[in-house]
Amino acid sequence: DALPIYASSKYLQSRSIFHEHLAAFNQGNLDQDFRDYLAFVKAKREARQFYMRTRIQLTAPITQAQLSDDVIARLFSQNLSNVVFLLLHIASQETYSWLYFPGAGMPVGKAKRQATTWQKLDQAYQDVLKEVTSPLTPVSLAAAAMQPAIDALLAAYEECFSGLLEPFLPAIESRQLKIFPRFSMNAVPFHAIKVKGKPLIEYCDVSYGQTLGMFLQIHRDTPQPDPASLAAVFDEQGTVAYQGTFRMLDAAGFGTVSMLPTSSWDDVRAALAGQRPSDLLFACHGGYNREDPANSLLRLRSGLQVPFSEVFSKLDLTGCRSVTLGACESGIARTLVSAEYIGLPVAFLAAGAQHVIATLWQVHQIAAAILLGHHYRLLWNRKHTVVSSLNEAQRLTMKMSKTEVIHWLTEFLPREKAGRLETEIRKMGDPPFSHPYYWAGFYIAGDV
Repeated sequence: DALPIYASSKYLQSRSIFHEHLAAFNQGNLDQDFRDYLAFVKAKREARQFYMRTRIQLTAPITQAQLSDDVIARLFSQNLSNVVFLLLHIASQETYSWLYFPGAGMPVGKAKRQATTWQKLDQAYQDVLKEVTSPLTPVSLAAAAMQPAIDALLAAYEECFSGLLEPFLPAIESRQLKIFPRFSMNAVPFHAIKVKGKPLIEYCDVSYGQTLGMFLQIHRDTPQPDPASLAAVFDEQGTVAYQGTFRMLDAAGFGTVSMLPTSSWDDVRAALAGQRPSDLLFACHGGYNREDPANSLLRLRSGLQVPFSEVFSKLDLTGCRSVTLGACESGIARTLVSAEYIGLPVAFLAAGAQHVIATLWQVHQIAAAILLGHHYRLLWNRKHTVVSSLNEAQRLTMKMSKTEVIHWLTEFLPREKAGRLETEIRKMGDPPFSHPYYWAGFYIAGDV
């Protein structure tokens, strides 16, 4: 809305051009892809320059914060003694990591992992994701295929990073670990990496940041809202299990939940502008477009899809504490030939949200509904931050017994729906949600 209509249309077209080869880079032959990319840059110079100039104009504070030479100095000046920062850098021949303890220095780690090593690992993982996210793939088969793929991904990262983290566990345990992934690492649930045989999330709270500059720009100290209010976009037909989440919150009695209209995206925006809720939940489906990330979308209901560009340009969430994207794949991003993080979480952060909770794969609907119910209950009791409530909800969900899950189904879902889902749970191990596939797909980005 900050641009006139003619400029807005040109901007969105230019943005699509700018990202066209970012999404396709390194999908085949690296040398050929890079030559194609350079030729594309030359041929589309005018459109790319228009996009960059306009983007800097629209988001000058965030852009300046990321480009400024004093980013590290500003980080050192922050009073964040309860946070440890894990900063990562992928060079052509080696991978570097820095653990920064505010006021206590910065241990540096280095691993002989080439950039191509991570790229190949990511490509193998993305191939599985692409296969199992087909609408024709049954949920049970998708879960069976995803679990070994996640295990292989985590094993490679554990080999590289567990040795760095292990000596510092006593110092990390009482703090929050803020991780800044690079490139394909944005798809990795670091909070599920095992250190000394336990997931990292068992030692500390874990959150993520896109860049240091963006983190410093959005960081703010704000009191807990009182009373808490949750606005929800709920696809009643497509994501039935979230009905149990809302019943769980209603039974807790801590805050208020209001359902936003889903007749159109403009109606959603208008309702948000009138309510100004402390928290916003999209209890719906989503899809990540690997070929054109700008056209990733949220499916608010059958027949209503909202692309990334609409979220980025037409939403004001100033003062909103958190946005949760319960939609599948809502947190995936592409950052292959640019430091720019392309994905839905950035759109919501740019719109004014302080925290964004999103997903890295097609999440299991029952586990997701239970996990988010725990999250909001913990958040609303005023004893937790957004980060700590999500992390604690993940710990609770992974440890729930089969009996506890079945009790949740019968207590918070309609009888006919609960009966069908109970059959599915009884076929699983105990605890049914112990594998990272069921709980680690959710991650939190933004502030601490």
